[in-house]
Amino acid sequence: MTDPSVTLILVSSGAFALFLAVFWGFRKKLDDRHVIFIMMIAGLTLRLIYILTTDIDQRQHDVYSFEEMKGHAGYIGYLLNNAALPDFDPREIFQFYHPPLHHIIAALWMRLNLAAGISFDNSAENIQILTLLYSGLFMILTERIFRKIGSKGPGLTVAFALIAFHPAFIILSGSINNDMLSILLMQGAFLFALRWNDKRKKTDIALAAVFMGLGMMTKLSVGIAAAGIGFIFLLRFLQNKEERKGMIAGFAIFAAICFPLALWWGIRNAVLFGVPISYVPSLGDGSHQYIGHYSVYERLFDFSPYQFQSVYVAWGEPYFEHNVFIGLLKTASFGEQTLSDQSGPVYIAAQILFVSSAVIALLSVICGGVVMFREDMIRNRVQKGFVVVTGLTFLAAYIQFCFAYPHTCTQNIRYATPLIWIAALFIGKCTGEFFGKKTKWLPIAAVSAFSAASVLFYTLLAYK
Repeated sequence: MTDPSVTLILVSSGAFALFLAVFWGFRKKLDDRHVIFIMMIAGLTLRLIYILTTDIDQRQHDVYSFEEMKGHAGYIGYLLNNAALPDFDPREIFQFYHPPLHHIIAALWMRLNLAAGISFDNSAENIQILTLLYSGLFMILTERIFRKIGSKGPGLTVAFALIAFHPAFIILSGSINNDMLSILLMQGAFLFALRWNDKRKKTDIALAAVFMGLGMMTKLSVGIAAAGIGFIFLLRFLQNKEERKGMIAGFAIFAAICFPLALWWGIRNAVLFGVPISYVPSLGDGSHQYIGHYSVYERLFDFSPYQFQSVYVAWGEPYFEHNVFIGLLKTASFGEQTLSDQSGPVYIAAQILFVSSAVIALLSVICGGVVMFREDMIRNRVQKGFVVVTGLTFLAAYIQFCFAYPHTCTQNIRYATPLIWIAALFIGKCTGEFFGKKTKWLPIAAVSAFSAASVLFYTLLAYK
């Protein structure tokens, strides 16, 4: 039975948001900043009730438990108990190969909880407080990126709604692995790189380096972000001949800060244990979820109806999820798990959410084409190139990863989350600058339906 506090939080938060909307509306001050603040309250509330109704042994990714010496929980537990990095080849234990920043912070947080007299089980559950914080800060940084790229008014609020209510970030707010922290730090690197593009301040490039380095100290795949950030550096260097000397100094600062933070873990393991710096374990073709026998055509272009018999990822009944794009869409809405029976109000809400998510995905592709080929969408060429390069790089990296490690679990939106905020940016830009007064209701209606469906599904899930 759902804790009554969940209902209290929902009702009080909804009443507070409604009060703010009415108060600012009557005072004629309900601008995009106020609407975004209200949506942020709603988004945080949705995340909070999700983690209150989701234990750390539910809907997780490679976490396992603190009783087992493996997985992310085992990694955190090892650091908690030993107060030292693993003194063995990290390939010997599942998930110990990851850089340790998230696990160190989680272990220190647990130790603080334990020192305050909180039980071990509750201290472990409280790691979700950290991931909730990371998810909330991610919303703030993303809103600032949208503004930096020129979003405002209805376009900005539409874009932010997709971030505030997107299921992927709700799920990740309750996941105690290293995903949410790595996503937050990567977003910080993007923001400060964009700020550096404006004024070439050394403090901005230094902060971009700190966020990038710490991001790779959390999860090595954050390094994919280097393509978009490197594009900003390269294009600005080519465009501004008179500033090149100062920019070279800035690049040196970036390298001096970022490289040690990003690579020390990999270098340490390479020297001590011979682990390749880019090491990622493979489940092998003996795994029950191995899908390497599906053809390239099936992995990329097969959209047969049987794959939509369930909106949840298929794990062998009656098939294994194998199309990289369908897997991306399903995990963006529900993660890898089957969250309900295929009947009842929760599943009906899941179907509504999945259809609205598919509409948003299609709309983002259309709007992406508009933004790419119209100069008035993003007038700053460096910013536009950054967005396009980042989006294409993460999409290509995701597809390559799916083929290099052909397993159902690889097809997860958590490996390509920048695609979400870039899609939101595209839809927001078109809402604000492309759609006319008579057609602007189309993206607004689509995003509103998606947001409402997400709220409905994850609220019903809390009461399941």
